Amino acid sequence: MEQTITAARDLFYLFSCRLRDIPCDPARLEQMQLRPMLSLAQQHTLGAMTCMSFEHAGLLERLSPEDAAALKTIRDKAVRKVLLLDAGRQELFRFLDANHIWHMPLKGVILKDCYPVLGMRQMSDNDILYDSACQQQVRDFMISRGYTAVKVGKSHEDVYQKPPVYHYELHTRLFDPHSTYAYAYYGDMLRRCSRQGYLYAMTQEDFYLYFLAHAYKHYSGGGTGLRHLLDCWVFLQKHGDALDWAYIRRELKLLGLTDFEAESRSLSQALLDAPQRTLTEEESRQLAYYISSGTYGTRQHWGENMTAARMQQMHMDPAAPDKKRYLWHRLFPGEAYYRTYAPFCVRHVWARPFFGVYRLFRMLLDPRRRRRVRQETKTLQKQRSQKQD
Repeated sequence: MEQTITAARDLFYLFSCRLRDIPCDPARLEQMQLRPMLSLAQQHTLGAMTCMSFEHAGLLERLSPEDAAALKTIRDKAVRKVLLLDAGRQELFRFLDANHIWHMPLKGVILKDCYPVLGMRQMSDNDILYDSACQQQVRDFMISRGYTAVKVGKSHEDVYQKPPVYHYELHTRLFDPHSTYAYAYYGDMLRRCSRQGYLYAMTQEDFYLYFLAHAYKHYSGGGTGLRHLLDCWVFLQKHGDALDWAYIRRELKLLGLTDFEAESRSLSQALLDAPQRTLTEEESRQLAYYISSGTYGTRQHWGENMTAARMQQMHMDPAAPDKKRYLWHRLFPGEAYYRTYAPFCVRHVWARPFFGVYRLFRMLLDPRRRRRVRQETKTLQKQRSQKQD
């Protein structure tokens, strides 16, 4: 991990120089191991940013012709994808405006414009919040434009795809009930937004809060990667001085995200504002977690984090987990679970054993759920082994 942390620090040093448009230290450039940096950039969807930073530092010449060409291809595809997603989003927005359907762009759609160069922040998809009452109308439009409705009406986000570039996540809510810290808070978000026609926009303060709340959903689940730290720094560089920090601190407390915001901001500043100084032991631990998460998290982190959260709900000592009690709770969860996901079982308590059997068979038939349960079981076994040791 020490070599990987060094690679991450070197990458962020190059990012800092490129974003500030300042020259790099030739002595530090000479010591850099480029291969681990390229691998890390690929794992964290930072290829375009890396290419532009390598160009700025004059490092492309040190790469093999194949690696240099591959990095330039990533950059060029990132620029092309941003342009195509922008054009596709504007087409959708014209339809939504014409049909009086309110909508609001989210996440990367906003963050990419905080970066100084087009394509520097790679885009995965178009994230848009819209009026769920018009779900069928929007579905018909998307299908008429050649998109495949991958998932519609099954969660808080509808997914549409048109290979090889177009991927839309059209949100009917900002969070699902699993995100207990944010679900109620964001239940009536629009009242805090400005409106121009049928297009809504958050204030910069509320976007920063939403950016953190969304990142925490991943951080506390499967994990989130280095791009979160870069996004955090870039956003604050552009808007930080003008933000109402008293309001942000108050709302962070309501969301329970005060510590996460402080960690994100402090670590991003340590990597980009002071890339020469030695990280503290705690900063190194935090950075290692982000590195090991990749762009979209890992099953191992998900299992560890979810198991820890559930044991906390059960007031179970993580150092002495009761496997049988834990599995029983997973099969027959508490009252809060039924209120959120199975209100029928709140009104009809007799149905809970049958619902438990249904959940068991659903897990057995769903490969994704089986993998998650296996990961939780591995986490419990690991903790029991550590206790015995």
